[in-house]
Parts: sequence; C-alpha cells; structure tokens
Amino acid sequence: MSTYKAFIAEDGNRFQVSVCWDDNDPNRFITAPFPIEPSDDLDNQLGRAGYRLVSNDSDNIGRGWAFVSRMATDRPFYDPVEQTWRSSLSDDAKQKIRAKYPDASVPGVV
Repeated sequence: MSTYKAFIAEDGNRFQVSVCWDDNDPNRFITAPFPIEPSDDLDNQLGRAGYRLVSNDSDNIGRGWAFVSRMATDRPFYDPVEQTWRSSLSDDAKQKIRAKYPDASVPGVV
C-alpha cells in the first residue's frame, strides 16, 4: 500500500482538503483542494475523491493532515512527472522523478 498525505486547512466556516504526492510540500497536490463542511465525515469526503483514510485513530482535522491511500489498489503509485497512476514505478520512472524533484519525498521512490 502506498500512502499519501491529505492536508486539511481551515477556510472560514469550512475546511479545504487536498491530497499531495510530496510529503514535504503541500503545494504539490494530486487533487485540487476541495471544500468540506465541519459536520462532514472526512472519510466519506475522501472516498468521493477516490481515497480511503488510513490514519483514522486520531484527530486528523485538528492535526491538519491525514494519511490516505488510493481506493484503486491496482494502480497505487502516482508518477508526478507523467501525472498518472501506475501499478509500480520502474527504475527509469524513479530516476526521472528524482531528477525533476530532487528534494521531494515521493511514495514508492527511495
């Protein structure tokens, strides 16, 4: 399973949630920020975006982030260079990601 970080930011009376491919930079997101109401269930809202909540044992909204994984488990790895989902990242893909984003923390790329 490949996990990604969902960042949760307060936006007036509601929250904005985005899923990022770089754990070090919340501006490198896979999903554009989407709004949720404080009364909404975070797990259900992430499910509508194609993710499932992994870190469900703590106050994710209060903390400001949560770990999520992709519901489509046949293609769990995001390739930010090609901007597509893959079943695995080849060595060539990993090299391209490291070359383009040397400081990024990308799931599946060591």
